[in-house]
Amino acid sequence: MANLHTPTVTIETYPRYVAALEGQSVDIRGQFSDQDEDDLDYILRINSQVVSEGRAHYVNGYEQLSYATKPGDLNPGRNGIALSASDGVHMASASQMLHVDENITYPTKELEVTVKGICYSPGLNAWVHDFPVYPEPVVEEHMTVIRDELGCNGIKLFGDLNDAMITCARLASARSFDQILLAPMYIDASPEKYCEEFEELSKAAEALRQDCQNVRLLIGNELAGVVRGIIPGDTYTERARNIGKVTDWGPALEKLLKELLYIARKHFRGMVSYAAGNWEGVDWRQLDVDFICENEYKDWYHTNVWLRNRIGTLKRYGKPVHVTEFGTSTFEGADQYGGGGWLEAGTYSEEAQASYIRDYLEFFNQLGIDGCCLFEFTQNTDYNPPIDMGIMKFIDERHFIRKKAFYMYKSYQRSP
Repeated sequence: MANLHTPTVTIETYPRYVAALEGQSVDIRGQFSDQDEDDLDYILRINSQVVSEGRAHYVNGYEQLSYATKPGDLNPGRNGIALSASDGVHMASASQMLHVDENITYPTKELEVTVKGICYSPGLNAWVHDFPVYPEPVVEEHMTVIRDELGCNGIKLFGDLNDAMITCARLASARSFDQILLAPMYIDASPEKYCEEFEELSKAAEALRQDCQNVRLLIGNELAGVVRGIIPGDTYTERARNIGKVTDWGPALEKLLKELLYIARKHFRGMVSYAAGNWEGVDWRQLDVDFICENEYKDWYHTNVWLRNRIGTLKRYGKPVHVTEFGTSTFEGADQYGGGGWLEAGTYSEEAQASYIRDYLEFFNQLGIDGCCLFEFTQNTDYNPPIDMGIMKFIDERHFIRKKAFYMYKSYQRSP
């Protein structure tokens, strides 16, 4: 008999995980089911306004509803999407909130680098709240936004989960990034444990390189702070606070770097480097790297003059120079703390973060560097939003909206 059971309705929107942009068409898809196989009259509403209605007939299943939003359907901010279906007796409905980002426009400028990149974590188990492992569909959508919307042709993948990094690198390669940097960060590992983990990554990276020639391997990222035993402190935070209190870590760091370079060359046949902190004082003449990578954060001490001199020194080695991290937290005055803004506090300000990033980019255009990589795409700092260095605001593990810094970085377009 007909009309015995209540139908069911589901609704999804595409893009699914990153907020739509103002003026962008969103694909709304509805699915119907009914045990009685009745014809179903449906109504689709956006912000309580009917945008589509009709009848779904059962013919070996119900045809999926697909509606592409039109100008005027959606507003910046939160939008209510509701789909209902009735068999004449029973009614079913589904709804969800859809966020639309205001399309902020900054004047378009040229970024005079070969590689415009961004830092992205496929998962950092040591800081799993801040950097969770996202499902592959989420990562795929992130890669599309980074490549197509931000205009990045490079990406630096950092984390402590080897499998997640390799998977993310494959997804990035499918989006035709010109440079994919694998940057392990085995937080709080001993040097011995770090070498063990890195050897496994080196082998996996070489297997990946057979299909993805654009993969590069970094032996680490600011290792003096990442591993135990070089700077005093049992935890990363303790070591970070001790950086300015000790200066004799050079020999221990150089020994570890040479061990890791030996491991990398043993297993990986592609280009190799190290993402040094500019505070580590690495002597690049002692390291067998193919290109030079340093994280160049400005702060009260590392001024434009200091950084200009540092970059000038790096360029004299005759190898490509890449700034593998730069950026700032999201509070007023964060530019005085560089990459250490997470240790401080201030008044939340997306305008300040965007302004500081603009200052970096204008400065980089004067230096003649080969590439730069903004730190970072997204981080969950719901416990203290001002310390967030990401250019996407983390709503939950599957939903992200753009900050003003996103639009600022987008506005600087790589020279052809």
